Amino acid sequence: MQIEPLRLNVEVSSAPAVTPALQERPSPEVIAAVQAINKSELLGARTELTFAVDRELKRPILRIVDRESGEVLQQYPPEYALELAKELVKQRGGGL
Repeated sequence: MQIEPLRLNVEVSSAPAVTPALQERPSPEVIAAVQAINKSELLGARTELTFAVDRELKRPILRIVDRESGEVLQQYPPEYALELAKELVKQRGGGL
């Protein structure tokens, strides 16, 4: 069995490596990219990609969710990493 690399016809714009803070809502470009991925069923027919912004940290969260149950199958960054980051922010005096 030979496995070929997956080639997607998706255009991605360049962004800075570190984003200081994000808005509460994703940009139209991010929304369009997530919709394109979900429409292509790249992650499977029963799963979808969701994008959110953590309100406290102002950092992006990507989740792969079961369409039928709503169960979060994977999350990046994982919940424990978000909680650790929030705790570090509190220890540093609340500044990001």
